[in-house]
Amino acid sequence: STNRREYSVALPQAKPIFTYIILGITVIIFLLQMASESLFGDDLLFYFGGKINPFIVAGEYWRLITPIFLHADLTHLGSNMLSLFIFGSRVESLFGHRRFLLIYFIAGIAGTVASFIFSLNPSLGASGAIFGIIGAFTLYLYTNRQNFGGRGNAYLRDMLILIAINLFISFRPNIDLWGH
Repeated sequence: STNRREYSVALPQAKPIFTYIILGITVIIFLLQMASESLFGDDLLFYFGGKINPFIVAGEYWRLITPIFLHADLTHLGSNMLSLFIFGSRVESLFGHRRFLLIYFIAGIAGTVASFIFSLNPSLGASGAIFGIIGAFTLYLYTNRQNFGGRGNAYLRDMLILIAINLFISFRPNIDLWGH
């Protein structure tokens, strides 16, 4: 008889504090966007914080960060925040708080910068940051797939399918491909 041993690997387990803080802030900002539209007939938060190229060129560089917290509608907010909840909590737990924040904000800013460079259209959303989180988690699974046994390749395949679906969705009208 074959004597098979099972091993376990202790993974780092930082509590995903910043994932929940970013999620909460983003939902509150979305509620303020909705209130602005109800009260004033326009999304003033987008006007003052969205990625609008002429304003960035004029020196409003905060617009490279603030669009990460703004969303166009409930579906946009819901899909980004669900992805943040699922993958952000995993990445923050595995990578730690500082690395999670660096990944989230560098990826989000990179998405905004790419949109600024390659698209004249105004845009908003956390999709670039979310893609960065998903990319970091996928890279983690790839480099550690042997530690997950037979499930490692299955997890990696699932992540690649998720990335492909999200990229496919990025080619729909009114979606900022470069922000993704």
